[in-house]
Amino acid sequence: TMICQNSPYKGSVFQKKVPGVVRGEMTFELCVNSAVGYDHYAFTMILGDMMMSWNRTSQLHLYKGNNQWTTVSAKIKVGTWQKYKICFDTIANETVFYIDDMENPVYIYEGKVHNPKREINFDLRNYGLCSGAITTQIRNIEVKAVPEKKKLIP
Repeated sequence: TMICQNSPYKGSVFQKKVPGVVRGEMTFELCVNSAVGYDHYAFTMILGDMMMSWNRTSQLHLYKGNNQWTTVSAKIKVGTWQKYKICFDTIANETVFYIDDMENPVYIYEGKVHNPKREINFDLRNYGLCSGAITTQIRNIEVKAVPEKKKLIP
């Protein structure tokens, strides 16, 4: 459970080192319990060079670099546990996002993920950019390598 309070750029951080993976899959369940005062960066997940953020409009955004963001999904349900699967291939520079429906991706991103030859950071954080307290829960986090034969998109 991560609680975000109004404390600009002084929020909480959970960080773990994970081995660099050429082709991988990250799965987790997430419940954003409030949309009141929910602001950009109130909950952020970082895997290597890939940064995702859940914002006040209940959308999932992906940082593309150079201060540019793209909307991955507007299917975020406040107060509901949702399943996520993010599949990535560092050689093909492709990332595929699934929410709840693990057969049909909500977004496919073609761009740099991370350098697979080095250990990478996995971060859960908030930046304290909200007008009130927001509780975000996350569970069943798994990051694993995916064999080259397995398709990222079924």
